[in-house]
Amino acid sequence: MFNMKRIMIILFIGLILFLGYKSEPKLLLFIKYPQQYKEYVFKYSDLYQIEDELIFSIIKAESNFYPYAKSKKDAKGLMQIIDKTWSWGCSELESPSMDYYNIEDNIKVGTWYLRRLINEFGSEELAVLAYNAGSGNVNAWISKGYLSDTDYTKWEIPFEESKTYINKVMSYKNKYALIYE
Repeated sequence: MFNMKRIMIILFIGLILFLGYKSEPKLLLFIKYPQQYKEYVFKYSDLYQIEDELIFSIIKAESNFYPYAKSKKDAKGLMQIIDKTWSWGCSELESPSMDYYNIEDNIKVGTWYLRRLINEFGSEELAVLAYNAGSGNVNAWISKGYLSDTDYTKWEIPFEESKTYINKVMSYKNKYALIYE
């Protein structure tokens, strides 16, 4: 009995893995692209008029939904916010006692900041790039003509990390839109 159960489990896992390589079943996509913390993502996507798929994509790229993430550059929480941006956000939102590692607080400040970047640059793609590389770098790259193409995949982004980041976030956004349509 025990061996039969073990064999069935192994066969089931094998089948899932096999199908995953062929067509990536919807169940695997829900696992790979979760909508964790959706009550807060939906709340702040509505408040700041940003597609929730983009917010989920940034969270996935930044922390893979781990609320206690901390980077080498000392960015913290789900949306990996640096101290300077956090302080600015808390001041602007008139909420000085917010906590980096509080899920709602982090999504609130991160989404507020993303809206600021979208307003500053006038495009979602430029805002995503600035979220990773910083506004100063993006403004410099615009001035030098590195980001003049309308297709972000053709931009000449000097930082490989930022080039990888924007491609990853926009790919995730497309996946989220397809999975949760």
